[in-house]
Amino acid sequence: MSYNSADRSERILQNRRFTTDGLAANQEAFTDVFDLGVSEIYLDTQYIPTASAGLPYSGSSQDGEIISNAEGLPILKYWNKKKMKGAGDGTRQVYYFTLSDPSSTSDYVASDQIIEGDQLTNFISPKYIQPSDAAKGAEANPPGYAVAVYKSTSATPGGVTEGASTSDQFVFDYKTGVLSWVSGNAPASNQYVYISAYQYVGRTVQDQLTGGYSGSFSGSFEGASTGTFTGIGSGSFSGSFEGAADLNSLTVTGDSNLTGNTDRTGTLVQNGNLILTGSLSQDGNINQIGDATLTGNTDRTGTLTQDGNLILTGSFLHTGSLTQTGDSTLIGNTDRTGTLTQDGNLTLTGSFNHSGSYNLIGDINQTGSVFQSGSLDVNGPIFSQGTNVIDNAVALAIALG
Repeated sequence: MSYNSADRSERILQNRRFTTDGLAANQEAFTDVFDLGVSEIYLDTQYIPTASAGLPYSGSSQDGEIISNAEGLPILKYWNKKKMKGAGDGTRQVYYFTLSDPSSTSDYVASDQIIEGDQLTNFISPKYIQPSDAAKGAEANPPGYAVAVYKSTSATPGGVTEGASTSDQFVFDYKTGVLSWVSGNAPASNQYVYISAYQYVGRTVQDQLTGGYSGSFSGSFEGASTGTFTGIGSGSFSGSFEGAADLNSLTVTGDSNLTGNTDRTGTLVQNGNLILTGSLSQDGNINQIGDATLTGNTDRTGTLTQDGNLILTGSFLHTGSLTQTGDSTLIGNTDRTGTLTQDGNLTLTGSFNHSGSYNLIGDINQTGSVFQSGSLDVNGPIFSQGTNVIDNAVALAIALG
């Protein structure tokens, strides 16, 4: 005989293949026997509370509340006395956790072979909580992850007064949201089924691969990372790029701390503070809202728009237009080609080579050499220590008053 269901089930649970009864279980090869899609693998289990003290919701007034992590990323949703919908066979032995409520006790799903379009899954089981809290239900005080199930003639949750069923009366599949009654415990024809549970609403691996990043990243990219970051949402990068990172388009809302070499091709839109330690090679546009601190060498080609304070430490080579709103502190060598518009105070320490138009509203504090080729418009006093070479007599006269 080549097939035996009991042998096959046992071997799969041992993570072994099943081939033939001619081999004993310990002779079958170890392998990956479970087929899991990226949408089925939880990504944020580290944020799931592991003790009852971390679960704030257990009452009817808290139905639909969300538990989020410190960065605001949703992790769990609380359901209180959610009305379940009976199986399509009408026997009331099986019930489904659907988003829509049944209109009557005889309002069943269309088919048991087809997954309902609004069927909800991914509920958190007691395995995620510490053993001392494993028996606590979703309506306990403090609560746990064990579901609380009711049978009631009331058509609304507020009218449910019957006590919760004990777990030996039903079996609930936390992954699929399917509740099965143990023989003899099915509800009567005039009874609804209600359930209270915690549902996982965090990210899966699929969300990370296709939906971009939302929330906070803590850690580092080690080695070389080549590719495109797309669809990046709110949050911050806390940590560092360790090694070289080659990126195309990048949109960041929040703070960015980048340590190491960064090679950029495409558009960078940064809403928040930007701190770069190491060399930055940027070919494309940068729109920066917030403070920017650049330490190390910076090579820039394209348009740079900076709304906030800009501090540059190290050499700064920029080709293209630069519009700066806020104060600028430049320490090190600066080579500029193109139009520079500065709205705010400018502090220069080191050599400053600029070719193109220069429009400045604010004060200049200058230590070191300044070589300016092109028109210079300054609205504010100039405090200069060092050599100034300005290739435009009218601009020089305006600058010196």
